[in-house]
Amino acid sequence: MKLTNTDLVALENNDSEYILNSGIFEELENNIEDSKEYYILAACMGNASAINKLGKCYLEEDSDLALAYFKLAARKNDPSALYNLGHIYNYGKCVKKDIELANYYYKKAMQIVDSDDNLRYDYPNLYYEVAQTLIDSKDDENLDLAFDFLTTAKIGFAAQLPESEKELIEVTDLLNDSMFDEIRNLYETDEEDDDCCCGHCH
Repeated sequence: MKLTNTDLVALENNDSEYILNSGIFEELENNIEDSKEYYILAACMGNASAINKLGKCYLEEDSDLALAYFKLAARKNDPSALYNLGHIYNYGKCVKKDIELANYYYKKAMQIVDSDDNLRYDYPNLYYEVAQTLIDSKDDENLDLAFDFLTTAKIGFAAQLPESEKELIEVTDLLNDSMFDEIRNLYETDEEDDDCCCGHCH
């Protein structure tokens, strides 16, 4: 890979975001080896997103190395890395399935994402999977929160169309499930109250 003059200036200025984005561009162009080189450079500069990207690069060929990168990025509070760790332990992909540990990583990711309104709809998979764990708990008290998370996931998936069409259909079907009938009616009633212009609503 030959670095451009702009790449070299970005390196001099410690602009890891530019180097990361160069890697993302190369990945989209299917230049996988070049993208990996950019991610390595950005990771060396301390960029947590690049470290997480390296984890994804190695997930199929070297799961131990992928986990190491995810854990390094997670230590820097990268929500994508925390989600990836949760997903890996939730589904037992390349590790022994561990629901408790998966939920730990999901919770850590949620704390970061929920603290920033700008991030809320950027992680629909996270909200979708946490909602699924709440539903699987069979605790009716968790259904309100599960419905809220699924609604957030739906908005996030809709913003990522057409790539997320399958996920959008799945989350929409789940929101229409009969287990949410009572909660859905409450939501619809609240929306009608918000739209009321009669002057008698408070």
